Amino acid sequence: MAGLITIMVKAVFIDAGKESYRTRQLKALGPIDAGLEVHKQAKSHDKSVFHEDNALVFGTGKFAGLGLFGTHRLTFVFRSPMSHGLHFSSLGGAGFHWYRTGQEIAVIKGRSRTPKIVVIRDTGIDFLEIDKTELFGLWQKQGIHSLNDWTARHLDFPFRGIYVGPAALKTQFACLYSPSMVAGKPDKGSEDVAGRGGAGSVLYRAHGLVGIAFGGKKTRKAKATTPELKKLVEQASGKSYLTAVQESTAKYRYDSALKTGGTFGSNYPGLKVYTPMFNWSMIYMPKKEREKQWKRLMGDKWWAQFNKEVIKTKSWKTCGEPCPVACKKVWNGIKVDYEPFEANGPLSWIFDFASAAKLVQKTDQLGYDSIEFGSTLAWLFEGIRDKLIDPADLAIDKPDFSNSAQLSKLGQEIAHNLAYSSDELYELLQDGRRSAGKKIPGMLDKAVYVPYGRTGYMSPTMYWAIGNLVPIPIQGRYCTYYKFAVFIEPEELAKKSWERAVGELWLDNLGFCRFHRGWAEPIMGKLLKKAWGIDIELEQMAKQIWGGIIKYNKKAGAEPQFWDSQRTKDLISLGAIEFGSADWAPRFKHDQEDTLWEYWNWFQQAFQDQLKP
Repeated sequence: MAGLITIMVKAVFIDAGKESYRTRQLKALGPIDAGLEVHKQAKSHDKSVFHEDNALVFGTGKFAGLGLFGTHRLTFVFRSPMSHGLHFSSLGGAGFHWYRTGQEIAVIKGRSRTPKIVVIRDTGIDFLEIDKTELFGLWQKQGIHSLNDWTARHLDFPFRGIYVGPAALKTQFACLYSPSMVAGKPDKGSEDVAGRGGAGSVLYRAHGLVGIAFGGKKTRKAKATTPELKKLVEQASGKSYLTAVQESTAKYRYDSALKTGGTFGSNYPGLKVYTPMFNWSMIYMPKKEREKQWKRLMGDKWWAQFNKEVIKTKSWKTCGEPCPVACKKVWNGIKVDYEPFEANGPLSWIFDFASAAKLVQKTDQLGYDSIEFGSTLAWLFEGIRDKLIDPADLAIDKPDFSNSAQLSKLGQEIAHNLAYSSDELYELLQDGRRSAGKKIPGMLDKAVYVPYGRTGYMSPTMYWAIGNLVPIPIQGRYCTYYKFAVFIEPEELAKKSWERAVGELWLDNLGFCRFHRGWAEPIMGKLLKKAWGIDIELEQMAKQIWGGIIKYNKKAGAEPQFWDSQRTKDLISLGAIEFGSADWAPRFKHDQEDTLWEYWNWFQQAFQDQLKP
């Protein structure tokens, strides 16, 4: 069996300050273990998160260009300004252009003194400089979209771009945004983002870059042909390749049982009374009231409107690579995914689909991680409602919590101010909710997040799932057991979370879209051996990689911490009661704090045990 250190990958190291580059080999298989290796060598854990040695490492996996569906994710690895630990995030479709550059992995280090876009093509690497005044003017027009238009005017070859918006100027949670291009113009609704963790903030604040553009004409040839790889899928599934793909991705394309599709369409019918609302304070509401609110969401101003105007009209697109799933559901040019709409919708008291869409569109234009922004907005709205925050300090009118259109407008104003303002409250918020919550009396306990180190944190995904709140190296994504409305023993939860941590790591490290995990995960090892002759035991290698991330995070002061927000604690303890845990529910009722410590410690130890050889 090949070991971690015997596998090599080609990496191009790009110095944004010197405008130079060099190529060398790294002991790694994909972008995640390459990123871990780069950060260990640079000892970035000893420096600030916006130091120029906080490398942004990115690339595709081994299957890009080999003819399989869903294999063109572009994965980014960096030290997160939010958790302060090593983080990885990915976006779809961009690998379709990346592998054509002939590169495997890119490492961006150094810091440019002026805004630039690094241009990577099969013939070499250069930089496009943009005047800062012009950049701000572009951002003021249509945000990230205008920056993409500017890039298209300056390049004369088919490319895919990755950009940051003004959210990267001061906040910790800016995303990397990537539009798919058709005939030289962005295909609205097919864009994708690497949102969680703050990669956009790193690209700009650590390296002075506002974008990356790439493309070329290189091809990739493996040891096996596309038909031979598809045959492996057919042998494992007992179905034709296309049938195996379509059946395992039905939720994301069209679920005939629910007569809807995509994450937005498929999630709400199942969430019911567990739908996150009102900055998660719905956990204190009676089930009947929660059911009433959920039924309101299923009506003609939310879910039914989406079904009528998106699903029935088949306004569906892909992320930019040939794929039969067409998971991108598009309304008036706006991509509709569950989590951004949920965070900027019901979580933030907004129950009108069109109003939420305008807010999501604004956060996208400004370049935010929309999930984190929505979580922040909901928290602020509750603080205003409870008179802990003066809306005048945010330079907004007093919210009317029964008026979704007004709340959306206020949210858009807050999004703009948060990106640009130097006012005292906004400066606190730019450092994140955990840090700000400690300085605004009464607000910390209303925040929902997983804490890391002294000030790091990560907001959970939009599900009332205990696994979204437990101490694992990377939260805010799906590297955990994220099934909602269940409460299981910490040892079992640790085992199930480890299984997902292994699966999600390999999906991103090999460039697979997680929507294709149903057919891909069971045979990734066989596909790797067939395509490249690489014979490894994926779980054992995952232990080495996750173990390395844990060691790095410890050195960075970003280890998981016990929960320090009352709202987060209540999500767990009330979850035990709500979800019917015969053992844990009475213990939480008797002594919440001691029981939480017991659960936290048992989970932490059981998860660590999973990493043992």
